[in-house]
Amino acid sequence: AEQPPTWFFDNFSRKQAVSALERQLPGTFLIRQYKDKLIFTVKRPTILTGCNHIGITIDGENYSISESEAFTTLADLVRHYQTDWLHFGQRLWQLPESDLPVLSPYDSRSRMYSDA
Repeated sequence: AEQPPTWFFDNFSRKQAVSALERQLPGTFLIRQYKDKLIFTVKRPTILTGCNHIGITIDGENYSISESEAFTTLADLVRHYQTDWLHFGQRLWQLPESDLPVLSPYDSRSRMYSDA
């Protein structure tokens, strides 16, 4: 069977997501399913601290975070926002470009920092 992407978590609460992203770099994100919702959780830039939790709208066969862009798969949505991370960051955090982190997928297999 195909492995789910490293950034996708099933039945993952807000608290679990925040805890997973705590030691990661700003801009690290994951997508989690909790009850009947899909949520894009991203670690905020250093000066803001914490995480943003953004609901993903599922409309028929399309996934979207904003009304202007819809994608047929979650992977496409992730690819789009990773490529267009600057635009995403400006809309979400309204900070100068130099303070915006690159969006990078959470990967539980490669810890950014040691858990020591």
